[in-house]
Parts: sequence; structure tokens; C-alpha cells
Amino acid sequence: MKPDYRTSNAFFVSSVGRRLQKQIKSALAEEDLQRQSAVLIGSIFPFLAVFEQNNPDIVLEKEQIVADDLVSPLLPVHSVNITFIAALNESVAENLPTLIKETSRFLKPHGRLFLLFKNKRKPCFLSINEMPDLSFSFLSKELEEAGFSLQKRKGLLHFPYASKMFGAADQFLFSHLTSGGHFTLFIAQKNPTVLSAAENYSSVRITKASVLTSPRT
Repeated sequence: MKPDYRTSNAFFVSSVGRRLQKQIKSALAEEDLQRQSAVLIGSIFPFLAVFEQNNPDIVLEKEQIVADDLVSPLLPVHSVNITFIAALNESVAENLPTLIKETSRFLKPHGRLFLLFKNKRKPCFLSINEMPDLSFSFLSKELEEAGFSLQKRKGLLHFPYASKMFGAADQFLFSHLTSGGHFTLFIAQKNPTVLSAAENYSSVRITKASVLTSPRT
């Protein structure tokens, strides 16, 4: 028994897909997304339950996402309180390193990036076209290299079957486990910029010289 979906949209409108949406909503309930400007990258379907009343400010749902088209034309350089949310469908996953680096470039320190992805190491009980399987280690490495630290990891959808019994078991595991499941939600935070000792010393010298050479008032 292997549920097979020809498109990701078909999956997310199914009973199992709607269960996953509820889990995503529960996992993000404490993140105050409704009060912040949000940029959604990829398919909006996984987050329909999250944005029931207030849609994200910008939705990027394209066949191909590259650096020039990602966020540059849409956001000011000094955006405040921007949260990036990405559902890693096929087109987004192909440009994942670019997406993460561009997101880091636009986020201020302590800004957040949410990543929803289909697990690679989970037994293949679920097949969804347009949603490739990705590994925890690969995503963690990409986030670390782009200057992010992983704040939270939540396992979603342990049983991809449509029945009350599987639904109840799935909700129990969702409440008690932070890993596993056919999907995982990462919440990553951009690290603050730390100046090196040499840079700090140079800054002090320049400031001191400026004060000494300034005309007296």
C-alpha cells in the first residue's frame, strides 16, 4: 500500500494532505506569522491552513527560481520583520543553495527562515510528484554555510494513510516527537554578524582619529 499522487496540489487537497496542513498550522501557531510580513516561496498549498485569514504579503510560485528573480525586484534592501517560508517543491529544490543564500542576504540578524521538505531517509510509503526527497544533513549544511542556525525541527505526517486509526496515531506521534515523519519543518535563524578583533580595532582607530581631527565647536 503506497499512496501515489501525480501532483503536489492533489496531495494537499486530499484528506492526508489536509491533516499535514493542520500539523503545520499547529507547529507554527506560536510563531506569530500573522503579525509579520511573510514571503512564501514555492507552493502555497501546504500553508493554506496557516494563512486562513491573512495571506502572506508576497507569494513566489514559479517554475524556476533563480537569484535574479528570487526576491530582489520585490523587496527593499532594508526590509524589517520579514519572514521567509519555503515549501521545497521540485523547482524550489533545484535552486535551494541560491534560495538560502538570497534569503540570508535579505534577512536582518535574527530573522527567520522556515523550510518544509519531504524526508529522504523515511521509508518510501508516500510518493508525490513535484516534491523531491531531501536529506536532513544536506539542508543543515546549506543553512550553516549561509549563516543560519537551526532553532527548531519538527517531524510531520508519520502515517500517510487516510483512516481514523492512522489519523489518531499520527496526531499522537506529532505531539510527542520532534523528528521523523514523512515531512520535516525547519525553523532557522540568521546569525548576528560578529566583527573580528582586527575589524574592531580598525573601527576604534578610525573613530578616535575622526574625533581628534574634528574642529572644536
